[in-house]
Amino acid sequence: MVNTILTITLLVGVFASLFLIAVTVQRCRSEKKNYFIYALIAMLFYVFGNYLEASSDSTGGAFVGVKVMYVGGCLMSPFFLFFVLDYCEVKMPRLAVRLLILLIPALNLFMLWTTDDTGLIYKSFRYSGETPIHTLQVLEQGPAYYSVYGYSILCILVSCGILLHRMFKWGKHYRGPLVFLILSAAAPVLANAIFIVNTYLLPSHLSGVNFTPFALIVTNIFVYIGVLRYDLFDFTPRASTATLDMIRDGLIFLDSHMNYIASNNVARQLFPGLNGFAKGAPIRQLPQWPEALAHLDADRKYEDIRFALEGGDKRIFNAWVNAVETNKRTLSLVVLIQDITKNEALLKQLETAAYNDGLTEIYNHKHFMELATIQLERAKRAQHPCCIIMFDLDFFKKINDTYGHQAGDDVLRSVAQFVKRTVRIYDIFARYGGEEFVIFMSDAKRKDAVLLAERIRVGIEENACDYEGTEIRITTSLGVSATAGELSLDELLKKADEALYTAKNTGRNKVCVAP
Repeated sequence: MVNTILTITLLVGVFASLFLIAVTVQRCRSEKKNYFIYALIAMLFYVFGNYLEASSDSTGGAFVGVKVMYVGGCLMSPFFLFFVLDYCEVKMPRLAVRLLILLIPALNLFMLWTTDDTGLIYKSFRYSGETPIHTLQVLEQGPAYYSVYGYSILCILVSCGILLHRMFKWGKHYRGPLVFLILSAAAPVLANAIFIVNTYLLPSHLSGVNFTPFALIVTNIFVYIGVLRYDLFDFTPRASTATLDMIRDGLIFLDSHMNYIASNNVARQLFPGLNGFAKGAPIRQLPQWPEALAHLDADRKYEDIRFALEGGDKRIFNAWVNAVETNKRTLSLVVLIQDITKNEALLKQLETAAYNDGLTEIYNHKHFMELATIQLERAKRAQHPCCIIMFDLDFFKKINDTYGHQAGDDVLRSVAQFVKRTVRIYDIFARYGGEEFVIFMSDAKRKDAVLLAERIRVGIEENACDYEGTEIRITTSLGVSATAGELSLDELLKKADEALYTAKNTGRNKVCVAP
């Protein structure tokens, strides 16, 4: 009766292992599942071998079950160790080292399968069908008998040590899956230890009973809960490190609670604090984490979040945040950070080119008309006076003919910078065309404009332009117009232009005011 219950329990364990393998393959997309599935398959062999042993009725049949059991028993622990190394992001050994680690269980398996001839594992054994539990009793152990159990326990202990280390290093949000993995590993270790020393711990009628298959059934339960409850693999959506580091933009992976998971090399260069930053720690605790990204919501998608980072030079960045979802719930967030400093600089250059004159770096004709139109309309509504000053450099063509066009350009730049320093900060100063300039003065009376125009005339006359060691002197003629009634901008410009030509036609180097 006891053996029948045991056999049924082991058969249930076989189907449970098959079910767990299927669930893991179907639900988990991460490559981290591969070694884990290998370990589950080895576990399946181990439980199935015990089922064959318990359901047999002869020494030969029981020994076949033991051989199948050893296939799983030898390979289960090293595959679990490989899984833990990969899962906990410990650098995986080279392929040659991994093959060497698998060589020992392969030798143990070979010694068991040839123990009839060599006696290395079992020197003598017999089938026991009279005891409550049918089993293959080892009458005399071989010299390598404990190597199988010792090596398996060693691999599991190393795995548990790595998991415990990650429990203290990673954030508390990730401790649940780690606890389940530790419990999953500890159950068969404890059962193995009891089996090895059962002579001293158990009553005689239980001597020789291997409790490891039952522990593995418990392990199945823990792993199943880990896969379903904690998304054992999918909560770390980490692509190949090499692939991530090839991406020129920064990538940071967060879980749905805004805790850090992983990042690529570019992100670690942008935020040096990510080097050694604890997995599972709140990302808001990271030094330099931008305020613009401090309040992300896992249920929202973000585009074009702009922020700056101070360093040697101020740099501008854009961030895009997308959710990684499975089964209609958010597992993690991917934060893509792009350096747009050069783009911003280019945009400013384009804006400057659109608004400013390329030679003198003051407003161009088009932008002057836009700004002056707005200011004039505001002045009319507020009933404030406005004035326009237009001026032209006298005999400018003579400078080009005498010294060359480069000298003419230097004179234009010199005049523009002088006038820019002379006008009020809120006056609109622009190059109107050629050697002609214009100033729009808001909230200014006629006499204010005349005083400014005279100051400009005297300043240009007295300040020579130094071109390659030669002083070039020049004068200017200026025309002033002021608002009267509902004059439009075009009318004001026309009156100022007429006053300018009056100044030119009456001797130059003077200020004339439109009536």
